[in-house]
Amino acid sequence: MSGDIIKGPELLKESLRLAKEIGDRLSIARTSNSVGNFYSDSAVFDKAIEAYMTYYNISKEVGYAAGVEAAAANLGILYCDLDQDEMSIKYLEEALRVAEEINDRHGIGRAKFILGALYFGRLEDYVKAEGSRRYARDTISC
Repeated sequence: MSGDIIKGPELLKESLRLAKEIGDRLSIARTSNSVGNFYSDSAVFDKAIEAYMTYYNISKEVGYAAGVEAAAANLGILYCDLDQDEMSIKYLEEALRVAEEINDRHGIGRAKFILGALYFGRLEDYVKAEGSRRYARDTISC
């Protein structure tokens, strides 16, 4: 199993190389997201941000709204983990806005939940936290 984990980054690099070789921008974006996840999980945060920004920028360029939402959410979560609250809020609010535009209930709930936790736990803005919590609960429940 550990050999499989070691192969992961190499396979992602190969996938990214092939996507670049054939000029498939969407595959470059999606693979960059996976690279960002790998680096985030490995606590190599500067590389994770770089990869998520590639996903974000290409998704914007090609009009892939779901990619913009996912990349913004990933950046918001990562910046939250790094205690960079302003950047976290910036990206989470963008993720929320895009999720609402494309009617992505999961994305709406995720962004509201994380914003609520951030407002409540670190910023102690209880009014915003309660609004986010209530909205997330109502969005996620069926």
